[in-house]
Amino acid sequence: MEISINGNRARIFASQGQQRSLSLALKLAEGEICREEFGDYPVFLFDDVLSELDVTRRDYLINRMKDKQVIITT
Repeated sequence: MEISINGNRARIFASQGQQRSLSLALKLAEGEICREEFGDYPVFLFDDVLSELDVTRRDYLINRMKDKQVIITT
């Protein structure tokens, strides 16, 4: 799978924060697909993700996880 931002390959042109955000977005989307297929969300495991995100992205992620089973390591 190749992801692009404004026509540029994200692997090359995205900042580290943008790449992390893309990865998280894919994981959240995968969780939604699991919920649609099986009726429940999977257990999400995030390894040291909060320290790599800015405050806005951190708050967004935490708010999206409120009704889900989540393990976050720091």
